[in-house]
Amino acid sequence: MKPDILTSTLVSNRDEVLSLVKKLEALLCSELGAETREGAQSDVLIHSEVTNAARKEIFRRAERYQLFPAEIFGEPAWNILLELYLSDKLERSVTVTNACDVSGTPKTTALRWINFLIEMKLIERLSSELDQRVIFLRLSETAKQKLNAYFDTT
Repeated sequence: MKPDILTSTLVSNRDEVLSLVKKLEALLCSELGAETREGAQSDVLIHSEVTNAARKEIFRRAERYQLFPAEIFGEPAWNILLELYLSDKLERSVTVTNACDVSGTPKTTALRWINFLIEMKLIERLSSELDQRVIFLRLSETAKQKLNAYFDTT
């Protein structure tokens, strides 16, 4: 079990990625502050804090693989939930394939975890309107609430 290539790349380029993220968030704040109601900027900052907390959790988990053998970690469901949570905050779509990649397990194992998370009503499947071969995943409202509580936000 090895971390996916994207996670390894992000960890190795961590400072550059974080710098770009901060620049993008600053741009977003300035644009929203100019174009929307007065309180929108603070809403973006709160959203940014949640996004940063989730992002830091993902980076910390990826860094573990550099310090310890990957075989001692086995939390594919948590990896999937974190990816879906961050993607929800960033308004990105996650395909089943993407979720399998971030799980850190073989695809068949990841698919079993995805099905388990669906049975637990923590994630939902959505068909693509453009391509019937593509299936997206998203967090359920219950999972969002629980992850918000985990990251101490509302």
